[in-house]
Amino acid sequence: MICSFLTVETMTNYQELRDQQYNATLISVEKTTDDLAFFTIKSDEPIPSVEPGQYLTLGLFNFEFTAGEQISAKMIKRPYSLATTDFHNPVKSDTFEFYITKIENGEFTPKLFQLDIGCRLYITVKSFGHYTLPNIN
Repeated sequence: MICSFLTVETMTNYQELRDQQYNATLISVEKTTDDLAFFTIKSDEPIPSVEPGQYLTLGLFNFEFTAGEQISAKMIKRPYSLATTDFHNPVKSDTFEFYITKIENGEFTPKLFQLDIGCRLYITVKSFGHYTLPNIN
């Protein structure tokens, strides 16, 4: 599993930050093209009251997949609308799917697209957004 290009010495220095901040696991990636994919992410704890139309923020540290010397650690976060989730369980859900486009010179998505299944990342602990869809029967 490849979760970073860091050397062993550098990785050890950053592992405590990962352990403190990363609270989700990448469980699947389904690429539709080289720069477009469905990412399924499982949070460590269920996120309450997620509704269609809301978004969650994903994050990775800037040092992930960065070759070379140590750099100051900074979390790169980006908001993403949910592609799917367990909307039938309005109380709590812990698995979320996002349809994400890779931005070639972007700060976040090139790192995200390099993650292997089982890699850890950050996800917000609550959903955001007021433009929700009503329950349609």
